[in-house]
Amino acid sequence: MTNGRLFAWEGPVGLDAAVALEENQPGIRSALDRYADEIIAALTGADLHGFVLALLGPWGSGKTSAMLTLFDLVQERLRERLPEALDVRAVQPGQEPLARAIQVTDTNGKSWYPVTSSVLRAPLSLAPGQVNDARLALAHAILWQLPPEMWDKIAGWLGEFGDPKIPDPDQQLRAERFLHEKLRQESVSGTDIERWITSARRACLVDAEAEETPDELKFLRRNVHVTMLDDLDRARLDFTAQILNAMRFWVDNEGMFFVVAAQESYLIRAAEVAEDKGAGEGKNDNHAERGLHKFVHHELHLPPMFQSPVDVDRK
Repeated sequence: MTNGRLFAWEGPVGLDAAVALEENQPGIRSALDRYADEIIAALTGADLHGFVLALLGPWGSGKTSAMLTLFDLVQERLRERLPEALDVRAVQPGQEPLARAIQVTDTNGKSWYPVTSSVLRAPLSLAPGQVNDARLALAHAILWQLPPEMWDKIAGWLGEFGDPKIPDPDQQLRAERFLHEKLRQESVSGTDIERWITSARRACLVDAEAEETPDELKFLRRNVHVTMLDDLDRARLDFTAQILNAMRFWVDNEGMFFVVAAQESYLIRAAEVAEDKGAGEGKNDNHAERGLHKFVHHELHLPPMFQSPVDVDRK
């Protein structure tokens, strides 16, 4: 693999091989700058609004690289707003390379997680009936990347009580194990987990307002969460249709952002299915595009960087 190559013909390669967008997609970086500014404005301002951003383009257009760049820009913007004495770094809580969190630590070792992210990749195959689990799959993906204090809230409400005032290095592991056990219960649905998460987020926002913290740092107790949905156009339309409807619920909650990577034509058809209108019923292209706008707030179109396997090999 050649250094600097974004793609091998069989698919994306490692993060270290990501091509700088400004070299291959002029203008894309400046658009991502604006979206990063909007995410930080939500974190630090009075309105924790969210959005759904669609990265639209064919294979080889750098959609995954754009996702990574957006997160890096959010980290840069956050660093600019904080005193130099604070340590700001991206951490990877799990094994998913795209799912990172921004950890801010003060000189006393106290840490906050004002920005977190999760990833849902399109399933390449689904058994009959599994499309009904799309909403549950998205809720799972968000749950496991929340800040630790939100896990503690949820675990406490469900029965795993502890004393948050007593430092316990095993507390997070206990909370994770407890939540795994709860999620194995057949009665747990996607809407159950959505309720747990939204309640925990609201409770943590209330705590943030009550905590004695310098005004310029108070927003660190808040949280914005960016969920990245990669290669959605590899999934069945009915699966993606459920994801679109679930995103419409999530984005109405404070501080929830979504970045969707797919081909535009596929996403338009999924939006039609999500509205139960079906495809191919005599609707014109303008009507179909308006249907997509019911689920997506911003669109960023990425032209292909490579035209063929030969072009990839020449990079």
